[in-house]
Amino acid sequence: MKTSNTLRTGLFAVAVATLSACGGGGAPSSGPGAANTVFDSTEFQGIWKYNDGHASGNPAGCVPLGNNNFNYGSLSRPKVIAANTVTATREVYSDLTCTTYLGLLETTSSITWSAGTVSGRTHVARALVTTTGVALRRDGAAGFTLNALPQTGTSTKELMDADGTLLYAGDPSAPKDADGYPTALQASALYTR
Repeated sequence: MKTSNTLRTGLFAVAVATLSACGGGGAPSSGPGAANTVFDSTEFQGIWKYNDGHASGNPAGCVPLGNNNFNYGSLSRPKVIAANTVTATREVYSDLTCTTYLGLLETTSSITWSAGTVSGRTHVARALVTTTGVALRRDGAAGFTLNALPQTGTSTKELMDADGTLLYAGDPSAPKDADGYPTALQASALYTR
């Protein structure tokens, strides 16, 4: 099943946000046999570029901005994942061919990390990504207004795996586990370093 770039961007943003914060491991946090483990998100941290052509500088990858603002075109800038946050920035254009640049839409999210499992993978993360801020920036252009902004305070549960220079995101069509996280990864890496 092919996933739209806007949906994958949103899912990735959530995944990245979740992966950046420290969270509990797979063991219980209290009671008998409890382990106090912290998920190491180091390999997920850094700057990640889209791996599918929908990135800054590639007008052929122009997609609708979404969030009820479908008349604007957009391209993704690299995602920045830190220990507790993820920043997703989209270049906004006045048209769906991404020829007239208007500015930037920047979304910041917090991330809570925990260990996940996928057969054949060794360091899978479950990420709870919560949107904490949205900013519109002119960035030297004319600027723009939106019909609706992405909501803050909303959370998404994502599964991720970093394999060297590739970052795989959870498959949105896969069944969810008991906690609401995807149980499988997309076959192709969504991001690269």
